[in-house]
Amino acid sequence: MRQMYDVPPDDIYPTLWDIETGRSSNDVFSVGAFADSAHEYLLKQWLLTSQSELKTREIYTSDLRSINAVINNLLYLTPKRQLLYVTDTRDSIPSHTFEHLSCFFPGLLALGVHTLNLPPKERELHSWAAEGLARTCWATYLDTETGLGPDEVQMLPGVWNEGEKGLWIKHLGEWEKKGRQGNPPGIGEVEKAEEKEYIMKKQKYLLRPEVSLCSWMDGWRKLKKRPCLDVREFLYPLEDNWTGDLARATIFEAIERHARTEYGYANVDHVDRLPVEHIDEMPSWFLAETLKYLYLLFTDEDLLPLDEWVFNTEAHPLPIFKWKKWEKEKYALIKGIRACKTVADERALIQQESAAIRASFREEDSYQRHNNVAKLLYIHMLGSPAHFGQIECLKLVASPRFSDKRLGYLGIMLLLDENQEVLTLVTNSLKNDMNHSNMYAVGLALCTFANIASEEMSRDLANEIEKLLGSSNTYIRKKACLRAALCALRVIKKVPDLTDHFVTKAKNLLTDRNHGVLLSSITLVTEMCQMDPGILEEFRNAVSLLVRNLKSLVTTGYSPEHDVSGITDPFLQVKILRLMRLLGKGDQQASETMNDILAQVATNTDSTKNVGNSILYETVLTVLEIEADTGLRVMAINILGKFLSNRDNNIRYVALNTLNKVVSMDTNAVQRHRNIILDCLRDGDISIRRRALELSYALINEQNVRVLIRELLAFLEVADDEFKLGMTTQVCLAAERFAPNKRWHIDTVLRVLKLAGNFVREEILSAFIRLVAHTPELQAYTTSKLYAALKSDISQESLTLAATWIIGEYSEVLLEGGFVDEETPKPASDKELVELLISVIDSPYSNYLTKQFVLAAVTKISSRSTTTHFEQERIQELLAKYTTSPELELQQRAVEFASLFNLGDLREGVLERMPPPELKATVMGVVSENKPVGSTRSKDGDLLGDDVASTSVSEASSVQRNQDLLADIFGTSSTTPAAASPAPSRQATIDNILDLFGSSTTITPSTSTSPPPPTAAPAPSAFTLVQTQSPPPQPPAPKLTAYTAYEKNELKITLTPQTNAAKPGVVMILARFQVTGGNAASGINFQAAVPKSQQLQMLPMSNPILNPGAVETQQMRVIAPAGVCIIHALTSPYRR
Repeated sequence: MRQMYDVPPDDIYPTLWDIETGRSSNDVFSVGAFADSAHEYLLKQWLLTSQSELKTREIYTSDLRSINAVINNLLYLTPKRQLLYVTDTRDSIPSHTFEHLSCFFPGLLALGVHTLNLPPKERELHSWAAEGLARTCWATYLDTETGLGPDEVQMLPGVWNEGEKGLWIKHLGEWEKKGRQGNPPGIGEVEKAEEKEYIMKKQKYLLRPEVSLCSWMDGWRKLKKRPCLDVREFLYPLEDNWTGDLARATIFEAIERHARTEYGYANVDHVDRLPVEHIDEMPSWFLAETLKYLYLLFTDEDLLPLDEWVFNTEAHPLPIFKWKKWEKEKYALIKGIRACKTVADERALIQQESAAIRASFREEDSYQRHNNVAKLLYIHMLGSPAHFGQIECLKLVASPRFSDKRLGYLGIMLLLDENQEVLTLVTNSLKNDMNHSNMYAVGLALCTFANIASEEMSRDLANEIEKLLGSSNTYIRKKACLRAALCALRVIKKVPDLTDHFVTKAKNLLTDRNHGVLLSSITLVTEMCQMDPGILEEFRNAVSLLVRNLKSLVTTGYSPEHDVSGITDPFLQVKILRLMRLLGKGDQQASETMNDILAQVATNTDSTKNVGNSILYETVLTVLEIEADTGLRVMAINILGKFLSNRDNNIRYVALNTLNKVVSMDTNAVQRHRNIILDCLRDGDISIRRRALELSYALINEQNVRVLIRELLAFLEVADDEFKLGMTTQVCLAAERFAPNKRWHIDTVLRVLKLAGNFVREEILSAFIRLVAHTPELQAYTTSKLYAALKSDISQESLTLAATWIIGEYSEVLLEGGFVDEETPKPASDKELVELLISVIDSPYSNYLTKQFVLAAVTKISSRSTTTHFEQERIQELLAKYTTSPELELQQRAVEFASLFNLGDLREGVLERMPPPELKATVMGVVSENKPVGSTRSKDGDLLGDDVASTSVSEASSVQRNQDLLADIFGTSSTTPAAASPAPSRQATIDNILDLFGSSTTITPSTSTSPPPPTAAPAPSAFTLVQTQSPPPQPPAPKLTAYTAYEKNELKITLTPQTNAAKPGVVMILARFQVTGGNAASGINFQAAVPKSQQLQMLPMSNPILNPGAVETQQMRVIAPAGVCIIHALTSPYRR
């Protein structure tokens, strides 16, 4: 509401407002349904404060401008009978409907006239509007056969109410220009007419009070009584030409005649049809408002003085607030602070009042001390210093009056903490009050101790706390036991040595039959078990007692004292389940004792109510935590699946969050709810979509990869941008790990590039290019697909980069074999390829990186034998254009590529097809190597369609290298024979390249007759897929030492360095992240720093979200001079 108040009301208030932003959420303006009470309460709130609340008056004054906007824009006039009516607008178009509810508006205008000091002209305008609207309300009753008014009428179109011609304010202006002859438009007598100028849109009469008993108040004026301070009940008449008594009596007689039944009053189905047909219902407002107003109208007694009471919109009388003398004296400070306009004024007032309080403390007046401490606590809550009142709080505690003790203990809890020296003076008062004869004083002492007790105070008062835990007093056992339990917790936390003193008392409390005592005792035992594993073992014998208590709660009948929505004491049930979860964890015997009662709770608890869902949720957590049976675990997961169909967003979110944690326990049970989990991807709540997405990743396996990836791609098409980066990574990783064949894998990545090419990580793009390079059977197919995709959309960056690189690398395959996308290959021309790439580099979507890729691609195309001389010259012209580019990198590339055209045959050797990239020892590029290729035919054009796996063909890669050409380019001698040692030369070149990436794997060149050599064991990827399945078996690796670098806040980070004797200055470091608690960690940002003499390279973290039980990794590479010690400085900020 405060945000709504701050909106400048330059126009009418809309009917709907967004509760989060405080801004209007529609374009509908009305004073009828959805808006009547808002206008009404803005004035009433001011009246309720005796017209003294300045802010409220300002709000109403602002709203007054809105009411003027209503008069100027929503009041219309019919042409013949001159019926003045208020309507609503949608998108600035008036509907010309007049609601029965809108008949409150004349009363609001009249009330403003008589309570606000309006300017004379505005007062006159509001008076005429009030009278005219009341006249039309009476006409709707007068025109019907029954004498009852319809709920809504539709004004017929006429000459005056077309556009602005029908606006009442226009006709009023013309009337004034003519010298105000006769009555103002819409004012005067009204009679029953055959031509009503409206039709009944809703013919029902719903016993509403707006017209029948709210709008005729002429009799009150004759009796010289004040007008009612309510806008609904009565309209104070503004002219003497109304026969209010007659109208009031006529309407009441019509209600008696046509709405009364044998057992009460009923709504009338049609007000213009006799005999009437009743609707079998009587609204509550008939009793609350209509009859109440009726009685007040006809009684001569002044039952509710209208200068002391205000009726709300439901006819409930509210007293007008008036300050009493002692209240003004006591709360003058609050009123003064609220009236301050600036922070400086507030600070000055507080300093002045603080000085007065100090002076009053010196007078030792016990009555004033109470009031001064109360003021001081208010000052403390505002953030100003109030420490000088600590001793005065101690004096209040020593007072025999309970009111003084209560305020004194409150002051102690607010102004003191366990580190204050003054606290030692409180110990004796607490000890005395804990033994006080007044039970309420004991409760105050316990509450204070539980909040501020220090270690020393805990030792001094431990015996009193232990004694109160076994008190025989009913009130203390029932009401103060929870406080005593909290005090015991305070003692245990401050002085763990005293824990044994409370174990016996806690065991005895568990046998108490009072629910309040049992609830507090279970809370105490739960905290004790969490603090000390030894106590946990001691309380395992209490499992049977807890089971018995829980069974009693589940099977007991209706208990009015503890019933909550039909469930007996759900709070106690939840506490018992939490304690059982602690006692059953890791204990098979205790878990077996709980199995039956947990199954009973899960089966018998009503899931249609929120309290039942809370119990079921705690039951699920308990089942999943203890050593429960397999069937019981499946039941728990099924309950979570049932939660997913609940309409409450909170329940669905909790279910998804829990399933994410337990999916590793029983993946098959969670898989049964796969469909409803996928439905959650279309939920309107973004947090639910996020959790459903995370769970969908974890459910992917080889059996359902096609179905789940298809659903994820469908969601990717409509997903918010914040989801797309993570989705593209996870979908590509899942496709790589579980792809049935390489064709399906390539189709999936292509689909991702089409849908979200601007949100693909560089690593995913590199892995896709590596996959294509190692799959020669599908190179023509992939090139054709990418050509078609790029031709239809060049706005996706990653799609553009992948297509440009592959088209440039394998253009001759496309030109020789044609497009293989269709059943019959379609020929392709080099002109089409070059024109497509030129359109890419000239497009507004082209960036610095894209232009580099295009220049390299067209240069490679120019060296192929399939490229015509004309297109080669065209490419040469393009390169010449960029030799003068202001971007240095582009200029350098263009100059170097253009110079290759002057080298003749050397250009073909330099620009020949690149060898397949090295297979990285990561998840990417390794998992799919043994997959079948798959068919290259597309039956229905669906990239995700099922393919028939074809026999894998042995990979072949060209090993031809022209060393003489390379030697000529780099200016070295060419006397060495090229064939003298081709393998070592190739190996040395590869090693030099791999040195850049920190890889020491030796790769032997493959030939067309030999399979690819085995790769090194896969190391953790930088983007590890969240999976429940075990990773593929890895060969044994040398044992490495892991060092713990960080272990705080439930987060553990270990660093595992690995060196290579061949590269003494390079250290590969693998960082592993895992949470040690039960909460997930998100938004992790790992940072490392090295001295200036060293170089650090870091890959992205595999997953910035850490789930319990999962391990995420990040790879780093440090280069330093030989013999230098590598120092690590790291920070790991994260959020939960």
